Amino acid sequence: SELRDILDDLTNSEKAALTAGKYTTTRLKDFKSAFDVWYQSIAVTLPELFLASSAAYTAYEVAFISGLYGGAVESSADDIVKAFKSTPMAGGALFNDLFSDLAESTRKQALYAVRSGIQSGLSNQEIIAELRGKRTKVGDSYEYVGGIVEQAKNKIEANVRTARSALANTAYNDTFTALGYEYRKFLATLDGRTTKLCASLDGTVWKVGDPALRQPALHFSCRSILVGVDKDGNIAGKRPFVAADKPISKIPKDERDGLVGQVNANTKFPTWFAKQDEAFQRGWLGDARYKLYKEGGYKIEKFLDPLGKEYTLAELKLLDEKIFKKLGLK
Repeated sequence: SELRDILDDLTNSEKAALTAGKYTTTRLKDFKSAFDVWYQSIAVTLPELFLASSAAYTAYEVAFISGLYGGAVESSADDIVKAFKSTPMAGGALFNDLFSDLAESTRKQALYAVRSGIQSGLSNQEIIAELRGKRTKVGDSYEYVGGIVEQAKNKIEANVRTARSALANTAYNDTFTALGYEYRKFLATLDGRTTKLCASLDGTVWKVGDPALRQPALHFSCRSILVGVDKDGNIAGKRPFVAADKPISKIPKDERDGLVGQVNANTKFPTWFAKQDEAFQRGWLGDARYKLYKEGGYKIEKFLDPLGKEYTLAELKLLDEKIFKKLGLK
């Protein structure tokens, strides 16, 4: 609304200056200030709020894990947070870069949308719609969807989830070390939203210090964890599963039979996945990869390159043209 009011008051010469990236008048400076405030809220305020609550969150996680494993651990939440901030996550991003990078890219995207809109002759309302989105009925109410603001909110949520996962796993690792566990076991989530990377690593056991050990968060919104285990890697109890590509909260209670349940805690994702129905498997893999999985003998890890990045179908075809030809895949 603030930007709309400013745009409505701009003269043609001010619009020309704006498209050239010049902020020479009071109105243009107000325009730039609105974007600077947006940038500040994402790059500075959000991480400050996260860190302000991180010590309490870390202490809770340490107490929960140590209690679960029947031990008493005294850990420094400040040291854990410090280690978390210096540990790369989600492809190498550090916490201090996570929100500043997002803020800068969002500011540029929004500024470019305004400049492009002015240059293209769009109305001020049309330019604002690019930022805010279109008013759309969602359920019983109306929301603005599809705009740069919504995209930014979704990315912020992914960043917060990613940072929270990385912080929790740093706390877990510190706690398991204090409890005397020399091995770590990778546990992904048994559901249709798990990535192929995490699914392929599920159940893997490493000795602490092994350079091959992968500590979550491995990607944005990663939900995988590392747990302390003995050399055999076995853990007691059961683990939950959701044979769907949406959270359990979005599955009506009368539709959960067969979709929601528990399996032995040592069941790995590939073993669990092999027992699911065709619809679920095809939905998670896609039609072509499903055929490679069912008829071509592909295991989940075969869809990934040595660095854990998923191969495109074109790349898989180059690597295994004979199988593609045999299965009639293009």
